[in-house]
Amino acid sequence: MNRILSLILLTVLTVHLYGQKDCLIKNITIIPMDEERILSNYDIYLSNGMISKIGKNIAINSESVLTIDGSGKYLIPGLSDMHLHFWNDSTVLGLYLANGVTSIRSASGRQEYLNWSKNISNNQMEGPMLFVTTPLINDVSFIKDFIPKEFYNSLKKSKDVPQYAGEEVFLVTDFTNMEESVVNFQKNGYNSLKPYSSLTQKEFKNLCIAANNYGMDVTGHLPRQVPLDSAINWGLNELMHLEELRFEFYNNTENGLNNATIDTTGLDAVAKKLKNNNISVTTTIICNWSFVARNKDEEAFFSKPEMKYLYPETFSFYKANNEHSDYPERELELFKQILIALNKNDVNIVLGTDSQGMKDVHGFTVHDEIALLVENGLTPFEALETATVNAAKTMGQNNWGLIKENYRANLVILEGNPLDNIENTKKIVGVLNNGYYYDKDDLTKKLNDIYNYRQNNDRLITPMEGR
Repeated sequence: MNRILSLILLTVLTVHLYGQKDCLIKNITIIPMDEERILSNYDIYLSNGMISKIGKNIAINSESVLTIDGSGKYLIPGLSDMHLHFWNDSTVLGLYLANGVTSIRSASGRQEYLNWSKNISNNQMEGPMLFVTTPLINDVSFIKDFIPKEFYNSLKKSKDVPQYAGEEVFLVTDFTNMEESVVNFQKNGYNSLKPYSSLTQKEFKNLCIAANNYGMDVTGHLPRQVPLDSAINWGLNELMHLEELRFEFYNNTENGLNNATIDTTGLDAVAKKLKNNNISVTTTIICNWSFVARNKDEEAFFSKPEMKYLYPETFSFYKANNEHSDYPERELELFKQILIALNKNDVNIVLGTDSQGMKDVHGFTVHDEIALLVENGLTPFEALETATVNAAKTMGQNNWGLIKENYRANLVILEGNPLDNIENTKKIVGVLNNGYYYDKDDLTKKLNDIYNYRQNNDRLITPMEGR
């Protein structure tokens, strides 16, 4: 309990110096993201956390307005990460703000995260706008290898199955009333239902039926036992990993993926099917690329500057243990082809990283993911769309993701034009989050505070937590 209180206190006590006040940014180049264009040397006035006016030579006669010189700088909407895991660590919120990320979605939920989301929206807690899926909804077989056989056999026959992984896994059996579960999730305020890999066809179908009856989206994994066509027909709304599509193109997998054949015949047809059924796909490809990067050069992988923000015990654990030493590198080309096909067929592609704070650092991975999207076939503008307007669309929101009057003042000031070089998304000189302004010194201090906290409050984030 003391550790949890300390985490919350860290977030609450780092209230921003300026507080929320009106801002006027002068002479900045705006990338509004409504189409691929720039607005050179514009002014933008932000009031009460909203974009009040965009134009030339805006004059505001008030000493209470904070004026920011945007000369030579570029303004983009705040970035998003629509797939992450907290594992009960509120310092993650600060890592995202320091990286210009102003909207996030926890892809494994618990009541505490719902409380964070409410407190953030009420300006009682500092952090990006937070959406929360349900816990991972999974068949009880998911934990078979982690508990004694006798206990597992008793759970299979139980009507009251406990939650696991810090309450972030919701286990179901044949006795689970799926409709009652969905009703309870909706009452608690979860944004969507998160099916996971071990659900049976019957369980997944019943989940989708209940979701449709109560107006909740189904956003998650494609369970291993569920064909893609069935998932589409039953009401899947979003695949939360691009890699969920890979098994549509693998043949002869009996002897492992490295020995299987890949045949992308029908890839366009799959993409068209997703588009026609309004199914979004969240990317999370940085995970797979990191497996390969580590295997190629482990020293370079663990020497990345952001790695210092990991908890020391967690860093040491993952440096000593490599669960993906035999990862099939050839999958990366398959993912590239899938991404290109999705983009060509106008599927709503959404940026997510699946960051878990184990061998990756929240916030920093957003920029890595954006760069990988460009490296694998998207233009810089299209990559930025996945992290801005597409993310808002996926969440059913129409007041963020663009730089537009009457939209939320969630913005990032950059030193360079990301449409010329996508690496410029990392060159952040200021962040506006719901009207609160953080300059470069503020962002540096935030990172330093998180570093010091994690050094002094060490923790091992275990594999079971991340399942």
